[in-house]
Amino acid sequence: MACAADGSGRHEPPQALRLSGAPAVLEPDRPVHSLTLEAPAAQLEGGRLVEIDLTEIANPTDLRLSFEVRYRPPAGEERLLGSFAPFPPHNPGTFLVPTRGDLAPGGTLELRMILLDEPREDDELHVVVDRIALRRD
Repeated sequence: MACAADGSGRHEPPQALRLSGAPAVLEPDRPVHSLTLEAPAAQLEGGRLVEIDLTEIANPTDLRLSFEVRYRPPAGEERLLGSFAPFPPHNPGTFLVPTRGDLAPGGTLELRMILLDEPREDDELHVVVDRIALRRD
């Protein structure tokens, strides 16, 4: 395993291709993070897993939440690749979702936060998505 170049000490497999840029923040009023796949087809081929790093989940009331990873090819219908849920619901981590091997340049990946509990007006909830990567293993 190779060490991350950002000094974080996080280890990344050498076969991981970073797809996202700057970290994104998901909140109840902004529950979706989308990114267009700009890597060449040769780099996307053989990518078997989408790896999502949630580095912070501020959820002091433990609202139940899950996440969906969706893919829309450049021409075609959007489809669900998979879903995951942190447990307990304030626990950050790295999550893997299979790609089915058919990601293409110009396609769009979308990470959606699904609230399973209705938040109250004073509930704090935000999730930091540090990195989305494509893995070949």
